Amino acid sequence: MAETPQGPILLVASERSGSNVLRLMLDRHSRVSGPPSPHMLKVLWRFVDRLGNPNTAGYGEGVAEACKKLVLSHFSPWQGHFDPGTIAAAAPSHSLCGIVGEFYAAYARAESKTSWLCKENDLWRFTHGMTAAFPTSRLVYLYRDGRDVALSLRNSGRLALTWRELALKWQDEQENCMKVCTDHASRHLIVAVKYEDLVEAPEPTLRHLCAGLGLEFEPSMLSFNESDRARTEASTTDMWRNLGEPLMQGNTAKYRSQLKQREIRAFEGLAGDALERLGYLLEFGQTRNNRASGPPWLEAVELWRKRRLKRGLRKVLPETSREARRRAIQQLERASGARSPRGRFWLTERPEND
Repeated sequence: MAETPQGPILLVASERSGSNVLRLMLDRHSRVSGPPSPHMLKVLWRFVDRLGNPNTAGYGEGVAEACKKLVLSHFSPWQGHFDPGTIAAAAPSHSLCGIVGEFYAAYARAESKTSWLCKENDLWRFTHGMTAAFPTSRLVYLYRDGRDVALSLRNSGRLALTWRELALKWQDEQENCMKVCTDHASRHLIVAVKYEDLVEAPEPTLRHLCAGLGLEFEPSMLSFNESDRARTEASTTDMWRNLGEPLMQGNTAKYRSQLKQREIRAFEGLAGDALERLGYLLEFGQTRNNRASGPPWLEAVELWRKRRLKRGLRKVLPETSREARRRAIQQLERASGARSPRGRFWLTERPEND
């Protein structure tokens, strides 16, 4: 007898919070499929309405064709055959969220698994659309000390952001994630996972997560790095090289030894509210709301930086492995008539709930 399908798992988190490690841990579970995220939602929502008339018969297949281009051009492409017509016919709706979710569902079926995990970037912006298309969805909120997140992003060299902008980015993302949890609390199962607990006490943390998701804990989840998927992904990009290694215990509070005091103070001054709400202690005991007043122009500078974040952030140090994806996105944009600033990716514009 086939196992009863379970609801999808939607993982909301900031980049560099351990989301790929947790994805691979859950992927080791016998019932969960966790392929790498080609970020279909983040790319396509800007111009999905230009891919055709939603009221015409071929619209869903056109959206699915665009999704397929991103799936196959990702630097860690999905394996298997994906027919846009079949995907569109099986999707619960022809919304972008419905089509994207069906890609994940098709991947899970190909692996003979009954649930799938989606951790697309900025997923908190699409949870209403995803849960409308897949009402049995379960949400996981993974969070990590923002000072370590910002340090990791800066060390990666892939974002052209100032330290203050990194603080504003993380603060904004946590506010959005916490709002998603509040919005969905009455209708969908939500489990919060702290990154520091995951690396320092992985088995109890995974047992707690599995219990919250209605899954049996499986010891193989602890050896996520030994899977073929983890080894393959670790070789695709420098950003993922640690996925092929055992869990990095002690990979916490690195900011204390690698950041200057003025950097810690600046981060806490801008993002201290979110740090405290998530249970992190402040080194300097001042949040945005109770710190001593700064120069009169400080608030104007912060507002300007927030607006810059909303316009988009520049990526730097492009990797050869991502070239095919860049070309695929450009082709999709040209075909739809959409335009985006050179070298930028979009972050904070709010899509419509589809």
